[in-house]
Amino acid sequence: MAVNEKDESDNPEDDNVIDSSCLNGGDVLTRSLAFLPLHEIASCRRVSAAWRDAASHVRIDEEVVIENHHYAGLTDMARSCMGRQMRRIRLDQKRIRTQHLPQHGGLVGPEEFSVLCTGFSNLTHLTFRYCAHLEVDFSTMLQSTTCALKNLTHLNLHGNERIEWKLSDLVHLPQLMDVRCINNLRLTGTLRDLAESHPNASQFVTLDVSGCRSVTGDLLDLRSLPQLGWMGLSRTSVEGDLRRVRPSDFPSLRMAGLNDRMYGANAFDSVADAAAVMRARHGWIARSTEECPIWPFRVGLSRNSPEYHERIEQRLYSSERDPPFDIENVQAGNRRGWRWSNYLGGVCRVHWLDPVPVNDSKNILEYQAYLDGLADLQREEERSMFSSFYDPPNPLEYEELCL
Repeated sequence: MAVNEKDESDNPEDDNVIDSSCLNGGDVLTRSLAFLPLHEIASCRRVSAAWRDAASHVRIDEEVVIENHHYAGLTDMARSCMGRQMRRIRLDQKRIRTQHLPQHGGLVGPEEFSVLCTGFSNLTHLTFRYCAHLEVDFSTMLQSTTCALKNLTHLNLHGNERIEWKLSDLVHLPQLMDVRCINNLRLTGTLRDLAESHPNASQFVTLDVSGCRSVTGDLLDLRSLPQLGWMGLSRTSVEGDLRRVRPSDFPSLRMAGLNDRMYGANAFDSVADAAAVMRARHGWIARSTEECPIWPFRVGLSRNSPEYHERIEQRLYSSERDPPFDIENVQAGNRRGWRWSNYLGGVCRVHWLDPVPVNDSKNILEYQAYLDGLADLQREEERSMFSSFYDPPNPLEYEELCL
């Protein structure tokens, strides 16, 4: 699962636009250069000393979008004052039209990527997405004394399958607080490398390594990051057990993509484990404003559990009479809980996770919303054949219900 990003304009004329109102002085040449794309302004510095001075007085936008063949001017930009002005550089090869791609299939090669890492000393945001053909050793660049990314706070390398680097390399980016590197197939390392070694670990707000199959570790390695709001660990080799998550762990977490290897991410082996798993998930759901704060959202008893059993009625279709081995989140007003369900109308009684709302003059509307929601849940239970059970019936109890 990955983090949702803002929609970007598809109009190429919106990119690399210079704000002509932000010019120093009234120099005609400077004003004229302000209407050129950035890579052309950088090239104009070569004409003469006067042109170099004029280009140096053009103030640029904070965010620079590299489109089409603009990467050709990266070296000139880095050598000019532009390299000191730029705060954000964004390249998204997925958005670039096919006819603008060079024959080798990539937009930026190793040389241009090296310029990005060494030539822009004040960058805070670097977005470099879907450059699937780019093959570079990012580790060596980060470890080099010439690396100029010391002020970087946001790094987005989504969809770069051939960039080689390790999570431990991020210690060379001491201001970092937001890392998104979905589907970086050559990223290696353990979560502990980041959580225990990074100088800014306490300020990390986003870590998304979804699809990075060589990333290992344990879910609880990240509980030492108090500001972590988004954690993407799906399709990795990270393991964990939600039963071990304490209420004080992950105090700022709002969204989590869990890996199937984790116990309780999408299944558990015993009915008795459901309460501990749901307590852990409840803390994240209660703090979040997202519609789907945890992925996988559905969880239930594993089909390999010795307590799991199939329906006994001879029919080819599913119905509300099937055993309720899935977990359904419920809510009455602001009070949350969970119950066993088959998602077809067969539900057990609710296990509440929150206390009953206070019934006083200050909370009249809140308490009434709770009563209305509770009445709806009770009507659903009354229609269910499992209404007398808090947990799924065992095979003998289920057989008696079906008689």
